[in-house]
Amino acid sequence: MASLEGATDRLEQAVSRLETWARHRREAGGIDDSRVAEALSEVRADYQALQETIQTVRARLDAAIERLQSILER
Repeated sequence: MASLEGATDRLEQAVSRLETWARHRREAGGIDDSRVAEALSEVRADYQALQETIQTVRARLDAAIERLQSILER
């Protein structure tokens, strides 16, 4: 589970860095607002999909751990 949480943390940090970069680029006039908005929207959609996958994996791992503990207790 620690590696899953680490991956989630790294993903959140990457999204934050991307948002910061996009904001700076937009403020510097180096990129079109519509392109920034589109890219940010895509990243957020990917982030949401990954969050859902993480929740599914977490639930499956928890269920597998419970089954293994049940077997070991017999």
